[in-house]
Amino acid sequence: MNKKFSGAVFCAVFSTLVFCSGASGWQGDDKDKSYRIRGAGQDSCGDFIKEKQKGASVGYARYIDWVEGYMSAYSVFVPDTAIADSKETKVLMWWLSMYCKSRPQDKFSQAVLIMISELSPGRSPHRSDK
Repeated sequence: MNKKFSGAVFCAVFSTLVFCSGASGWQGDDKDKSYRIRGAGQDSCGDFIKEKQKGASVGYARYIDWVEGYMSAYSVFVPDTAIADSKETKVLMWWLSMYCKSRPQDKFSQAVLIMISELSPGRSPHRSDK
């Protein structure tokens, strides 16, 4: 397994576990309401927009990988959910760019969580690989 892929998978799984577990405040937080997001999710929306403006760069690909990994892990760990099943990655990245342009100070992970909450009503209870 290449390092880039394994890092993206780990980031997605960890972030999903942080988001989906627990019962208080932000799901997955500890008793002090703390949690840890890694990788591109730590960056600001403004950082994401700067990389997107560069076009097909390694930096922009980092965000695409983070989103695809996060969305995949979310679909694996949240019961009866295949979030954004029919959406192409470019549509998801467009949504994130629109959100991030209007809120450059927000964390990129926050933008992804908000996108997921907006997509949740249209989630599919079926596996996307079938």
